[in-house]
Amino acid sequence: HLDGSDDMDIELSEPYMVFKGLSVKDMEELRDDIKMYLDSDRATPTRVQYWEALIVVCDWELAEARKRDALDRARVRGEEPPAELLAQERGLHAGVEADVRKLLDGKTHSELVELQLDIESQLRSGSAKVVEYWEAVLKRLDIYKAKACLKEIHAEMLRRHLHRLEQRSEDVEANHRLSPVVEGNEEEINDMNHSDSEEAFSPEPIAEEEEDAYVETEAAGSFSPELMHGDDREEAIDPEEDKKLL
Repeated sequence: HLDGSDDMDIELSEPYMVFKGLSVKDMEELRDDIKMYLDSDRATPTRVQYWEALIVVCDWELAEARKRDALDRARVRGEEPPAELLAQERGLHAGVEADVRKLLDGKTHSELVELQLDIESQLRSGSAKVVEYWEAVLKRLDIYKAKACLKEIHAEMLRRHLHRLEQRSEDVEANHRLSPVVEGNEEEINDMNHSDSEEAFSPEPIAEEEEDAYVETEAAGSFSPELMHGDDREEAIDPEEDKKLL
C-alpha cells in the first residue's frame, strides 16, 4: 500500500489498527508477512521505516495478546495467573499510567525522539530523580514512536492520494469544458473540407456564348485557310510589254 496508486483503495484508518481484534495465531501469521516485507521491500528509506515501525507495533500487540490469553486460560482452569503477569511493571504503577499517556499522547515522531534523547541523557548523567519511572517511560516510547511514524507515513499517503484524485477531477472538468469547442472546430473543419471537395471535383460550366464563339472560331480556322497577299509595293506587269519581251 506504500505506492498509493490510483487503482488501489486507501485505508482511512492508521496501519496499526490492523491488529485490532486479531487472535494470537492471526498475529503470528501477520508478523511473518511483515518480516518478509521488511527483508525484501527496502527500495526507499520510507519503506524500511514503515515495515520496521509496523513490526514493533506487531511485537507489542502480540505480547499483549499472549498475556491476555494466559490470563484467560488461568481463569478458566481456576488457577493463579503466572506471577510475572500479575506483577506491575516497575515505575509504572496504576496511579501514574495516566500521566505517562498524557506525556506521550499526541506527540509527533520527532518530538518523541527528542524526548527519548533527553531522558537517556538524564539517566546517563544521574540527574533523573525517578530512574524506574523514566526507564518504564522509555519502554513505552518505542511503541509510541512506531505508531507516530506509521501515522505520519499514512497521512502523507492520504495527502498524495487526495492530490491525485483532485488532479484527475480537474482534468475531467477541463475536458468537459473543451469538448464543445473541439466539436465546433471539428464541424468547421469538416465543412471546409466538404467545400474544398466540391470545388475540386465540380468545375464551373462554360457560358453558352463563350462556347458558341469558341466553336465558330475553331470551324473557321479549319475550313477557310487564310489568303496570302503579295507585297503591295510590287509593280504590276503590262501584258503588252510582256508580249514585246517575248
